[in-house]
Amino acid sequence: LVGNDGVSIEPDDLACHTNDSYGRYAPTKDGLHRGTPPRVVVNPTHVDQVLAVACYSSERGIPLIPWGGGTGVAGGALAVDGSIVMDLKKLNRIDAVDVENRTATVGGGVILEQVAQVLEGQGLILGHDPWSLPIATVGGAVATNGVGYLAGKYGSMGDQVVGLEVVLPYGEVL
Repeated sequence: LVGNDGVSIEPDDLACHTNDSYGRYAPTKDGLHRGTPPRVVVNPTHVDQVLAVACYSSERGIPLIPWGGGTGVAGGALAVDGSIVMDLKKLNRIDAVDVENRTATVGGGVILEQVAQVLEGQGLILGHDPWSLPIATVGGAVATNGVGYLAGKYGSMGDQVVGLEVVLPYGEVL
């Protein structure tokens, strides 16, 4: 579904996609999360591959865990037993910057710092600046409605989103 280069079952890859930044010490209702490596890590490069993997996992009842930069501390990227982790960092294109409308069209895997640098070059500012700016992804920040130091002025990441392309698990792209 994502080609041989887009799949990993290497123990190191599975281990580093097991927990977010809380690591194995993430608090849960029943104590601390100890981490369960996923079955596989996939690295799609375009939306058609995301859709194919989402449909595959949905049809088979396999948990699908989206992965941005893994910098969150809210437990949003915790792998579960038998899951597929979909690492979205290869969806890393900055397609357009519209200075007049103050918008940018970017892939979910783009690193926030890269977006900030491109916007600054156009005289704009990214109104989201968490501690993880150099390593967090746009998709992860949107998915967790992240906040940064500028949230008081510009709001959370979700407040700054004008539109999204969303893959649904049953085969639709909105």
